[in-house]
Amino acid sequence: MNTSFLCPSLPGARRFVTLDFGRPVLLTDALIPTCGDLASLSIDIWTLGEEVDGRRLVVATDISTHSLILHDLLPPPVCRFMKVCTVSFFLLQIVAGWPS
Repeated sequence: MNTSFLCPSLPGARRFVTLDFGRPVLLTDALIPTCGDLASLSIDIWTLGEEVDGRRLVVATDISTHSLILHDLLPPPVCRFMKVCTVSFFLLQIVAGWPS
């Protein structure tokens, strides 16, 4: 299933989306393709609460020119929630997908 949404923003505006997987999962892989409209992207994960056990998984400052690929993370972090935060150059369309 793919979902897309538009985030109207001024250059440099920070936007985020929080994904709830419904239960704790082991995060082993992630792929975010190159997006020329993004200045940077960060991913935070947590299980209980963002302020309780939240941690920054990755920051990509070159997402406008390089895909972000996380492959075979060891040990795989356990998380229920994932927050993807972006800083954009222009009007931004995000496409997100995950298995049903």
